[in-house]
Amino acid sequence: FFLLLSRPMAPRWLGEYRYAAPELIAPHALKEMRDFFNAWHVAFQKPFINKNNRNVLCVAQLASALSPAYVVEIRRDPVFVAQSLLQSRLAVQGSKQIAWGLGSLESTPNNDDLHYVDDVCEQIYRVDLELDKAKSLINPEQYIQIEYEQFCEQPDQLVQDVHNRIWGEDLPGDQL
Repeated sequence: FFLLLSRPMAPRWLGEYRYAAPELIAPHALKEMRDFFNAWHVAFQKPFINKNNRNVLCVAQLASALSPAYVVEIRRDPVFVAQSLLQSRLAVQGSKQIAWGLGSLESTPNNDDLHYVDDVCEQIYRVDLELDKAKSLINPEQYIQIEYEQFCEQPDQLVQDVHNRIWGEDLPGDQL
């Protein structure tokens, strides 16, 4: 999931806890964001792509407050998201039982040796529900959804397509 902005949202405006975002972003934080992004635009005259999974939990607020902002969702099959989260839990946390990623919860041992798989599936389901609610609040002109596999196969073309949709012109080939 990507949100075209000019700076990572965390922790400056979204708080320190990286697995969640505030339900409502404080008005002073939204003003600071607008001021920062406006200054970025004046200084550089270029967009900035920010990948921060926590943006999912407040994307409708961000898209509204930082207009014009464009949301680009890279949509991946949930089975492969689960696989990635399980691999990350093991690689980063050292155990599949330990939470990893947006909306994750610690796995509580029980009689099922694979209970952590249920926890990851629940995590993906909850995040998808939040994203679906948020998408309904965002102007469709600001929202672009791309399939993960397509992005992996043709990244240059998809960057070109997004640029063209937002600015109405092709991105010069030397800038891809």
